[in-house]
Amino acid sequence: LGVVLNLYNSNGSFCWVAMYPHDCAFEGHVKCLRGNNAVFYQWIFAGFILIFSFTVIVASMSIIYLYIRNNIKKMRERYGESSVINSRQLQEVGKQAFLYVTAFMITFIWPMLVAIE
Repeated sequence: LGVVLNLYNSNGSFCWVAMYPHDCAFEGHVKCLRGNNAVFYQWIFAGFILIFSFTVIVASMSIIYLYIRNNIKKMRERYGESSVINSRQLQEVGKQAFLYVTAFMITFIWPMLVAIE
């Protein structure tokens, strides 16, 4: 789709969906030769997909943490305090989930900001 619509141009860092000449749509005196509606297509090809993946990862980690926490509550009710992992281990699970989500977001937020102008 990008090739057919002449969307691929240099955005300064790499070839991607971009306007040519750069920022032509934002400067009224320069006419875009290629990449009409490039910002729209940048959001379609990268922005929405990345936002969706952020949402899925945060939701997945939250669901896993809540599932473990609920199972621990059930085990405490059935078998007593001695047979269940302690709250420190539950905190470690929560911490690990938080670190995973943070690492993912730090890794992918910068390329997204560069790709979507």
